[in-house]
Amino acid sequence: MVGRSLFVSALALASLWGPKALKAQATTSSAAPAEAPQAVDPKIREFAMLQAALNVARDEYNAEIAALHEVPAKAEAMDAFELHVEGILAEHGTTREAYLQELFVISSDTAQREVFENLIREIEAP
Repeated sequence: MVGRSLFVSALALASLWGPKALKAQATTSSAAPAEAPQAVDPKIREFAMLQAALNVARDEYNAEIAALHEVPAKAEAMDAFELHVEGILAEHGTTREAYLQELFVISSDTAQREVFENLIREIEAP
């Protein structure tokens, strides 16, 4: 008899807790709104596109220089790379000094750096 009343009491308690637990679970999942995408500053997006182009040029240069073994050929490849970088910077309407200054500004601001790094990953994704 005691076992049966204990079982009924446990069942009654479980029926009282069940709806509250489900309601709390539903409230926490619906209370967390989906994070709205933030608008990205076009200036940062353009700078990320410039950085992605420079990354591609650097990767191509590294692959080329790895295959070269003679000092004059490596020096020629380095000169060609520098010209290529200057061309990319000119295409994007900037100079090396302005590029380095903007890179410093973005690197110094944690929020901007995170946005910039996410844009780079997005642009470079296959």
